[in-house]
Amino acid sequence: MNSCSKVRDNLTRIKPTEDWLSESRLKRCLATSDLTFFGVGCVLGAGLYVVTGELARDIAGPAVIISFFIAAVAAALSGICYAEFGCRIPKAGSAYTYSYATVGEFWAFVLGWNMILEYVIAAASLARACSEYINSFAQGYIFKFFMNEIATWNVSGLGSFPDFLAFTLALAASFIVSLGAQKSSLVNKIVTFVNLAVILFIIVIGFYFADGENWKPKFAPYRFRGTLAAGASCFFAFVGFDVIGSAGEEAINPKHSLPFSTILTLAISFLAYFGVATVLTLMIPYHKLSHFAPLAEVLFNVG
Repeated sequence: MNSCSKVRDNLTRIKPTEDWLSESRLKRCLATSDLTFFGVGCVLGAGLYVVTGELARDIAGPAVIISFFIAAVAAALSGICYAEFGCRIPKAGSAYTYSYATVGEFWAFVLGWNMILEYVIAAASLARACSEYINSFAQGYIFKFFMNEIATWNVSGLGSFPDFLAFTLALAASFIVSLGAQKSSLVNKIVTFVNLAVILFIIVIGFYFADGENWKPKFAPYRFRGTLAAGASCFFAFVGFDVIGSAGEEAINPKHSLPFSTILTLAISFLAYFGVATVLTLMIPYHKLSHFAPLAEVLFNVG
């Protein structure tokens, strides 16, 4: 009986907030703008350049813009929780730390490994998406080189060829992160600013070539069920805002910066997704969107 009680106590023991705060060793050097760019840079990725086209074509049609709104509301509710925890426990670790301080070691252990899995899958997806876009701009020659000159295979669950470009992009991102918080934050600011400028350019150009007939005869061809199903998938597009909490230990004023930057990140991301989804479905009929790099191919077609 005592053994069972000891195991239970070990699984449910928590680490008080005071212990987390007393162990802080990282330099507090990140302002609200740094955290906001950090969050936006993590959120605006494959979801914008790949998932938007897939959801519009296969699940929701032009009503995908409503799906993004539904997902944004759900993400905002989750973001508020992260912001509250970040204010109370401004430590690195995000959800792992919050779980350890509230529900116990076992659940923190489970959540921590799930977070690692989440980040690995997200990194692989983003690297692959970037690789597809670069290949699209190169008119497909990069992937043709990999398939013709290196190797191809037919294995269930894997790509048909080794994507060394995606691998190189992942290594480059890892190297930048290893430079430290301040240097990686500067690089992230530059990349995110360029990304936002490209998104704004796409939205402006998209409205210039927009044709309202592309939303006819049905704005929601897959009905409300499809719109709601796409909303669940759209939530993936907002994954990444939780990394702001991971930088809480390096924030100059975490009680102000964490909640403000979290909400600002979600607001900017929603406007970007909403704008791109709108112009994408207005420029071309939703059923003609490409499986790979839909934005790039639409711009090539209209330009």
